[in-house]
Amino acid sequence: MKKKNNPITIQVNAMIFFPCRPAGPLFCSYKENSWNPKDDFWKPIWKYHSPQRVHLFLWIVAKQRLFTNFEKARRGIGQSSECPQCDHANEDTMHVLRDCAKAKEVWKLIVPIEKQARNRSRLLKIHHQCSEDWVSLFTDGAVTRSSGNASAGGVVRDRDGHWILGFTHYLGRCSHFEAELWGILDGILILLNKGYKRVRIQTDNMEVVRALNMEENVDSGITLLRRVKRVLPSEGQWEIMYIPREYNLVADKLAKIGLFWQTSLQIFEVPPDAVATSIQQAQAFSIS
Repeated sequence: MKKKNNPITIQVNAMIFFPCRPAGPLFCSYKENSWNPKDDFWKPIWKYHSPQRVHLFLWIVAKQRLFTNFEKARRGIGQSSECPQCDHANEDTMHVLRDCAKAKEVWKLIVPIEKQARNRSRLLKIHHQCSEDWVSLFTDGAVTRSSGNASAGGVVRDRDGHWILGFTHYLGRCSHFEAELWGILDGILILLNKGYKRVRIQTDNMEVVRALNMEENVDSGITLLRRVKRVLPSEGQWEIMYIPREYNLVADKLAKIGLFWQTSLQIFEVPPDAVATSIQQAQAFSIS
């Protein structure tokens, strides 16, 4: 009688064989409602030399359907979308495989240092490939676990990474998904008011990126989501992309301090002292 494979072993092996090149832009640019097994998108997965179970795992990852806490909460069968390892608000597919602190420890053990540096440099090129008249909007949301109160924050930078403005907005009780959307909507409206028409929106929430990139969405009943999707095509040129959490430290800090300040929308023409440390950390990643 053939011995059954241990599911845990399968999962670990699949993660080890997972390609190490940056996958964020690939996943967020492919729309769920246009999946076609004959598309070129799937060729790297099926051509990858590995056991069939690994192909299946990569296929599930590409469709963003790992059974994470975020996916459980989205389906209404989980109470929390948080990561149990690092308490990040959303344990989605990219967080489990790459952005969680525990996942990073694993990658450091199995990926050579020179390849890690090469992957990081590729991400930096993505961030800085903006034309002279484009700006980058980094946004984030934060939710207090005990009360459910939320806040949004963001920072706008020019093509060289210099501070243009920042903002924070206390929201009261709402979901983390809605807080992320508020950060994007606030940033869009502020920039339009100041005359900026070409903006690259960058967030570390993959689900938000997917929702805004899809023409139709199962969550389209969320009024805020519909509002953002109406504003984006109405004026100016907009791009939205996923970035790892460590490239969004300043926006994350602005969102969190909004929970303590509890003020309505507040705009900062110069960086507030409260984000000085986060700016220094961002400089270590060559973002500032």
